[in-house]
Amino acid sequence: MATSCIKSMDNSPQAPDITWKQLQKIDRDNIEAFKLSLIDNPDPLFCETVLRIIPGKRLVTLANWADRDVVVKLFYEPGKANAHFERELNGINALNFYNVPTPKLLWKGSAQKNKIQVLIFELIQDSLSLHDIWQRKKNIEEVMPLMRAVTIELATQHVSGIEQSDLHLKNFLITQKQIYTLDGGSIIQHEGVLTKEQSLNHLALFFSQLGVGTDNLRQELFKVYAEARGWQIKTADTDYLHDAIEQWMVKRWERFSKKIQRSSTDFVRRDQFTSLIMYDRAYHSPAFQEFLKNPEAVFQNPESKILKAGRSSTVVQFRLDNRQLVVKRYNMKNLFHRLRRCLRKTRAEYSWTMAQRLRLFCVPTARPIAFIEKHFLGFRGKSYFVMEAIDAPHVGEYFSPFRSDNDNFVLVAERVMQLIKNLTQINLTHGDLKKTNILIKNDYPVLIDLDGMTEHFSKFRLNRAYHKELKRFMKNWDSQPTVKAVFEKLIE
Repeated sequence: MATSCIKSMDNSPQAPDITWKQLQKIDRDNIEAFKLSLIDNPDPLFCETVLRIIPGKRLVTLANWADRDVVVKLFYEPGKANAHFERELNGINALNFYNVPTPKLLWKGSAQKNKIQVLIFELIQDSLSLHDIWQRKKNIEEVMPLMRAVTIELATQHVSGIEQSDLHLKNFLITQKQIYTLDGGSIIQHEGVLTKEQSLNHLALFFSQLGVGTDNLRQELFKVYAEARGWQIKTADTDYLHDAIEQWMVKRWERFSKKIQRSSTDFVRRDQFTSLIMYDRAYHSPAFQEFLKNPEAVFQNPESKILKAGRSSTVVQFRLDNRQLVVKRYNMKNLFHRLRRCLRKTRAEYSWTMAQRLRLFCVPTARPIAFIEKHFLGFRGKSYFVMEAIDAPHVGEYFSPFRSDNDNFVLVAERVMQLIKNLTQINLTHGDLKKTNILIKNDYPVLIDLDGMTEHFSKFRLNRAYHKELKRFMKNWDSQPTVKAVFEKLIE
């Protein structure tokens, strides 16, 4: 069973027994190895790696039990643990009844005078979540057979009356021979086959997670789904599915935009009197913590590489924990500038938000790692945005040796134009499409410098801004008419 890993812990028989009260106090930042003795079972659990935790409520962990590696779900929320336990168990039973592959339940029971409810599952070896496979794909054709198989699996579940209320790509675990469905707690068992409206809504939720620019893939998978259900696709079905996808995309961003501003499985938020820090939990380390305390140090470090030194911002690349990172410092040009910006959202926070939004909808951009705001008497001041460095030429450098007989240049140009167009599907325009803001990595464009992005709330303004965006982009090629001709043809 795969999900986000919060913290690895040494598996040791010397790990202390944990009590219900101690389990209640565990949060994402104070997890230590622990042992849990079970009721009516002689083999204790030695918990090693926390996969997911909702503090005070439940925890999912890798563990060793009876000399085998397992996945364990613990439910311990006062007054609700039994209900969550039963809901998870009912979902697992429904999946098993309809022969939907799911990790085998090895043991169910309780601990600590029935205050902790326990489910122990087999660990599926050599597996990846559909989310990880989708994120790592090089192109859609590479994963097309798998996506067809998952779509057929979804159709089969709908015929059985099974609906995953919290459907996401991490709910599918993939091995060489099998597609496993996870998260019994999200299973709703309907009395009969899902209606067409229910089916289309659920399919739209699945499709909304494939990101923008995947219209052709969705159409192909809808055909696969309809064939599995024995449907004849009607225009009304296609229109309904399209509208439902757009609605789910809006809902997903509304939900995710709150998650990126608070501590969770994936992120850490630290509110202090003199600063606000938000960062990706995957980068947590002692060296990274030192950097967050004093980001100015990298600007003074002679080993840092200055990428930009302007009045409004300074950008440097530096090495930390064997990773190449980039930090952009947003400067205050003068007292008036400071006063004008002190009550507004900082540009670092805005960049963090836009980068997370692009990644949610599979628009390539540098991975956001953190933003830092300096505060003085409650007012915002200097801010920093940290991202992964991308070792790739910008679009101008990539096209400098352009040859009209090289089809690869045309292919990359098509991808660049598609990237720009994809932004409009989530009601965004970049605002500054100069050459240096589009990098070409492995023949795919990556968008950077997001603090000038604009969200549009009407189609008219979006279309107007989009055409303005294209004009700005085309000015890049005034000195390279042969390249400009390629992009002009694509625009036409």
